Amino acid sequence: MLGAIGVAWAQSLFLRTLPSEWTYAQGLLFIVVVGFFPAGLAGLGVLLKRWRARKPKPLAEPEPVVDPDSETDAEKVGAQS
Repeated sequence: MLGAIGVAWAQSLFLRTLPSEWTYAQGLLFIVVVGFFPAGLAGLGVLLKRWRARKPKPLAEPEPVVDPDSETDAEKVGAQS
């Protein structure tokens, strides 16, 4: 039903602005929907959920590496006194 409404809307829009190109636009629309939305517009929600689930999660910042042999700032100050 959503597809029929969308096609009717697109047809009225194209027939007003570019009447000779409507046939090409309709063919392109058909190819895009069949190729990328095989479940139609109703399956678009499922497709978006799958896409969001595949997005990589941001990596956490790595913790700084502490060298146990290095002097701390406090030890450096104490050594200078």
